[in-house]
Amino acid sequence: MTLPAVLLAAIFCFRPILLTALAAMFGSWVITLDPIFSGLAWSFIFGLFAPTAFSLLVVPVIYYLLASRKTSPPVKDGA
Repeated sequence: MTLPAVLLAAIFCFRPILLTALAAMFGSWVITLDPIFSGLAWSFIFGLFAPTAFSLLVVPVIYYLLASRKTSPPVKDGA
């Protein structure tokens, strides 16, 4: 039951998260042409990229692993 729920949540959340992050990244792309604020712009772009990838890939996988571990049947001792 957890895998379909995780996949459905990932499908619904993928587009808004990605579009918001890409809009902010492309919006700050212009600042990279400025010699003074170029470093700030690059750190902002990659600072948005890392959490976006984390929230779209790592969080659903960790949630699925923890939820499937919790719902697995307990192991009985053979005595």
